[in-house]
Amino acid sequence: MPHEDSGDSLRGCKGAGTEFVLPGAEPSYAPDLALEPTHIDVRMRFDLTGATAGGFVTTTVRSNREGARSLKLNAVGLDDVQVRSEAPLQWRYDGELIHLSWDTPFERGEERDVEVRYRVIAPITGMRFSAPDSQYEDRATFMVTDHETERARYWLPCIDYPNVRTTYRFHLTAKKDYTILASGRLESEEHHDDGTKTAHWGLEFPCPSYLCCIAIGEFVRYDEATDGIPISYFAAAPFTPGHLKRSFGRTPAMLTWLQERLGAPFPFPKYFQIALPGVGGAMENISLVTWDEAFLMDETLGAERGHVTDSVNIHEMAHSYFGDAIVCRHFEHSWLKESWATYIETVWLEEHSGREERDYDLVFNADRYIEESDTRYARPIVTREYDSSWSLFDAHLYPGGAWRIHMLRNLVGEEPFWEGVRGYVEDFMGRVVETDDFRRALEKASGLNLTRFFDDWIHRPGYPKLELAFRHDADKNEGSFTLKQTQADKKKGIPNFELALEIEWTDTEDATHRTKLATDSERTVTVVSMPAAPKLIRADPDLKLLCHLEFNPGDDLLRAALTECGDVAGRIRAARTLIKTGRRVNMNAVGAAMKSESFWGVRVAVAKALAASLSGDAAGELAEMLASETDPKARPAIAQACAGLRDTRVRDALLALLNSSAGPFATFFAADSLGAQRQPEDLEFLAGTGESDPGLHGLVRSGALSGVGRLRSPESHELLETRTGYGVEPESVRPHAVKAFGDSAVVQDRRRRLLAVERLSDLTRDPAERVRMRAGAALASLGQTSAIGALEALKSAQSKQDAPAIERWIGRLRKDEAGEEVTALRRQVEELQTKHRALDERLQDLEAKSGNNT
Repeated sequence: MPHEDSGDSLRGCKGAGTEFVLPGAEPSYAPDLALEPTHIDVRMRFDLTGATAGGFVTTTVRSNREGARSLKLNAVGLDDVQVRSEAPLQWRYDGELIHLSWDTPFERGEERDVEVRYRVIAPITGMRFSAPDSQYEDRATFMVTDHETERARYWLPCIDYPNVRTTYRFHLTAKKDYTILASGRLESEEHHDDGTKTAHWGLEFPCPSYLCCIAIGEFVRYDEATDGIPISYFAAAPFTPGHLKRSFGRTPAMLTWLQERLGAPFPFPKYFQIALPGVGGAMENISLVTWDEAFLMDETLGAERGHVTDSVNIHEMAHSYFGDAIVCRHFEHSWLKESWATYIETVWLEEHSGREERDYDLVFNADRYIEESDTRYARPIVTREYDSSWSLFDAHLYPGGAWRIHMLRNLVGEEPFWEGVRGYVEDFMGRVVETDDFRRALEKASGLNLTRFFDDWIHRPGYPKLELAFRHDADKNEGSFTLKQTQADKKKGIPNFELALEIEWTDTEDATHRTKLATDSERTVTVVSMPAAPKLIRADPDLKLLCHLEFNPGDDLLRAALTECGDVAGRIRAARTLIKTGRRVNMNAVGAAMKSESFWGVRVAVAKALAASLSGDAAGELAEMLASETDPKARPAIAQACAGLRDTRVRDALLALLNSSAGPFATFFAADSLGAQRQPEDLEFLAGTGESDPGLHGLVRSGALSGVGRLRSPESHELLETRTGYGVEPESVRPHAVKAFGDSAVVQDRRRRLLAVERLSDLTRDPAERVRMRAGAALASLGQTSAIGALEALKSAQSKQDAPAIERWIGRLRKDEAGEEVTALRRQVEELQTKHRALDERLQDLEAKSGNNT
């Protein structure tokens, strides 16, 4: 499941901190399966408006070990639990586990059924209910499950870990007017005299608990099919079949392509997708993929975000193989699903959108991974040490792991790589896998020993940080390249990597030449024949190596690369290096090159680099880029970059965009960046933006309130406080309003900060989960230890996989408190030292006087 990049996904809330693992975390291992569930039969009746469900679940248990008799089912917060089995057993329920102990031990291979009757009432997580209320009368009525990574247990008694895979039958009863969906195949529906109906669904493919799904509600739908596979899309009002077709219409073509690329037929009886509010991102449940409705698009938003929705679509579809049909044995191997699904996005772009789109995707993914590794933590891709299984779902797992698959493809070779992948898919279809299974599949197809690659790149933290220097010796007609690896750190386990960096240069007659710098040393030098100084040099021209590369062959060669370099990555690298010099001539060269730059992604990358440079020359170039940009894919990102620079020229460009007919996503970021200009006169404009028409998904209004928060004035802060209440803003807008209020509170005076702590503490009890988590994150940033109690209460009200994030917030406040105590102690010591000096001086004076009188 990919992280939604709007920044409004609850699952992005992990808290700040530089360590991946909290103190005291223990290695995690897959559970033993002496007794293994093999089938789950769910019979439940749903009351959507009452947010309740009740019934019973019958689990078939098979013994894999002679004499086994005990089993624990994960089951959190269930009501009215009762257990029975034809074979006598003892049981107890402690609120988190159902402990089962049969009187008679099992024989190996023996199967028994156990039935659990219970109710769930508005569960904390795992099953989301939605219904109108007095403040949100147009809210959709539905229920949908959402389980990754360990959240099925909040409504479904099960062993809630990936290595336990069962078949399912669902017998789901609700009002007859509702659509009732589930993983698997619809077997039948029966209507009852009480105005309800029961839908019977069956899933014969073994499925871990986190991948089964049910959804019930008032839905619109759009139907398609390909290769005999039923394809349907669902959403709640006010969205229409037209929105569904626009958002998911490439699904049939993607499904056909994916089967051909992997050489395997689609493994499930249907491919349904449903988009609903509050889901957060998207989730690859077997044959019933769930999406946040934020991905639903009208024509204007489609021009801005259609490429993102397509990427998420092929990502979730790829999970049908990598993660659904081939299941990771335990969470440490999750890269075999998430990294693979992310890399399939890259392969789709390569084959359907061309080299430039593929290369930009690789650059973007490398940036995301490197930023996390450099600013938060560096961890191995495969690790058993984590606070929560959800903590693994980070930029290491998605783009970091995808890049490693890309390097394996280049190392192994195109044909052996895909041969190995197809063999892996065929051999492990319907089975559980570990990382070594994938390694052996590639070794079998290629004849290579990949152990060191996996040791360096998968099982150890870090990535290569390279410094490349070039010198041309005209007397010897030689060029020399010196390459240094600077990342090695024995304490952190970061090695010198075994790598090969390709260098390409163009001579004065436009002939190209290449050499390869292959090394596993800290420093290596390569000398090549070079009769004349080159006119162009490119490092890693084919994007085969994940690394951070410092390389400045000279401003003249970099400026040449801006316009003459034929690849996206080369032009981005040249522009970034020129901007880092800070020299006006280089800034002007970058600005001039962007006027003729044909690919939107290069312009986005350059805008971000200009903003990061914080120079006046950069501000002028950035403002001009925003003013001249017409590509709807680029405008939002360039507007977002403008938040990094306060300048009247930037402000004017933002106002011009906001007064134009820009799309909602561009408007969101332009309004946010306008607030970052810190001009008090913009408050009235931002406060009114989107008030009467918040835009699709509330994007226009959300951006405006985010911008108000960026202003940071007392007046803007007071305005935001009035917008955080339940029912005041559209539901999609409220999390942004709360975040803006919290951001604004950080710079207010002490009285306003203390009042903000009270308000945010109240919001940690809000009915909306995203609002609660936004409020918690804001409290952590205010440094007030009085918020600890509210955060402790929030932790107890959220799922356990949210607990590490909240614990980090609490830890930050306790650290601040400790810092305050240390400061106070130091102040006391200083005061005592001052008093001691004064007393000492008085004593010396008295002694001196006494001596004079003697």
